[in-house]
Amino acid sequence: MPEALKNKKEVQQSRYNDVVGIELGGPMLRLVRLRRKNDQAEVIEIGELPPVNLPQYETAPVLAELRVPKQFAASYAAFAIGHPQTAMRMISLRKAPEEDEEVALAELFGASPPPDHRAAFARVGGEFEREEKLYVAAGLPDYLAVAVANLLPEARRPAPASLQLSEVARLNAFAMGPARRLAEGGVIYMQIDESDSTVSIFNRGRLIAQRQFPVGNGAIVAQVAQQFGLSNTLAEELLNENQIDPSNIINPVLEPLFRQISMSTDFVARRDDCHLRRIFLAGRFAGTRHWMQMAESALGVEAEIWMPFDDHPQRVRAMPKALIGREFDFTIALGAALALMGGA
Repeated sequence: MPEALKNKKEVQQSRYNDVVGIELGGPMLRLVRLRRKNDQAEVIEIGELPPVNLPQYETAPVLAELRVPKQFAASYAAFAIGHPQTAMRMISLRKAPEEDEEVALAELFGASPPPDHRAAFARVGGEFEREEKLYVAAGLPDYLAVAVANLLPEARRPAPASLQLSEVARLNAFAMGPARRLAEGGVIYMQIDESDSTVSIFNRGRLIAQRQFPVGNGAIVAQVAQQFGLSNTLAEELLNENQIDPSNIINPVLEPLFRQISMSTDFVARRDDCHLRRIFLAGRFAGTRHWMQMAESALGVEAEIWMPFDDHPQRVRAMPKALIGREFDFTIALGAALALMGGA
């Protein structure tokens, strides 16, 4: 849940030194085990298992116990869950008496009251806040939380210790990587997916804005496929292999997107005194040069591919050979583990 978005002082107080992050709700069940070593989170094991089919309604059958392989049997488990019935968004709240804030946030978030629904709120934002405060809100049905809490067998390692949404875990992974490393300025984290792109802006290490745009790599592929009379599969191969210069074709798709991103950065520059230093592109499609070129041209800063494990030492052979090249797929499990451990 979003309480994992903590400041540096808070994360130093963590007592969790051996944690496995487990992503549920994706095409595979993905695991990342971390162990604290010299005040750093060392990556011990990375792997995946067949997916767990999460319940879609309250009266669904009880899930079978999840027994993780021995190499992932850490002391504690940090779950991240992706599900159609979960929700996360940023909320701006006009300052109110502290005792009224949780009630006001719940009303703005629109979550059903307990015991049917669970919601949590984490304070984010920078020093600009005079009349308002920014929060990340996350919620899920109670039956999902109970199902996940009972997924691991009792009296065996790992013990369940935390639950957060996949979207929050992804933010945590970035917050405890590039956003911390470049904490003296502003950075953008742009997650590029098939049908949409999510842009998160950090300033001095803290999340200050997030927007999702309905333009992903699929829009570019479709444009190229239509122009050349190709299948989407062949058009994607041509783009990935840089066999054509698609600028004239795809710029009409990407320019409006990056114009909106530029407007967002201009706004936070004034509001937060946020001086953008770099944009990090992430996801399976991030490495194609047209995204990199457009990002640098439109925003006037260096664009870089973010590899989620680059900011953390790895044990030799932590990443199995069969998974090399798929590091992006484990961002959520990594973020869940880092949040519980405290981002060592």
